[in-house]
Amino acid sequence: MLRLAIDTTSEACSVALDTGSGILQRYRHAPRRHGELLLPWVDELMAEAGMARSQLQAVCVGCGPGSFTSLRMGFSVAVGIAYALDLPVYPVSSLQTLAVQAFTLGAEYAVTALDARMGEVYIGSYSNSLNHYPKALHKEKLIAPADYHLPDINSSSPSRWYAIGNGFSAMQGQLEGLLEGRFSRVCADLWPQARDMFILAERVSPVPADQAELSYLRNQVVQT
Repeated sequence: MLRLAIDTTSEACSVALDTGSGILQRYRHAPRRHGELLLPWVDELMAEAGMARSQLQAVCVGCGPGSFTSLRMGFSVAVGIAYALDLPVYPVSSLQTLAVQAFTLGAEYAVTALDARMGEVYIGSYSNSLNHYPKALHKEKLIAPADYHLPDINSSSPSRWYAIGNGFSAMQGQLEGLLEGRFSRVCADLWPQARDMFILAERVSPVPADQAELSYLRNQVVQT
């Protein structure tokens, strides 16, 4: 299946193409440049694969949570392409996408966090399932760092836990400080990447383009 994936839920921007025989990707940490990068990257990847947009069979998109402005930008492009070509949309969580990186790096459990501003973080916790699939340990939350508690599992050994995402460096690293010693590795400079969304899409129910929805986790959004 020829699948396109787009993620702009954070300061990073990425577009990936699953050709069936391999995955091509464009990725850059480029705050406020998502708009100028997205469509050219889509065209570049299609050309590199020797395919036309009309041959696409599905679109995966980061549905949040994340930065309001950039989140809507990528979502609008992805849904627009799907709508024009009458393709199914696979909405994927940005926090769960981040967890794929943690498990690729060797984690057994992962906490992923993105800066939500206003003294809060978007946060999720996951266990490593088959083929690095992140199984949620709790619902994704919008929370103040001081209110977060690591999930109670049989083993809380730091060697089994990774912390991923800029939520751990936000607010002078408040979240990392509160959980000091609980992780074997903290990677606050990693961002969601579109290539990892294909793993998640395998267990996501597709929706028609006009029914795809964003996940903000807060009623009052911050224009970032």
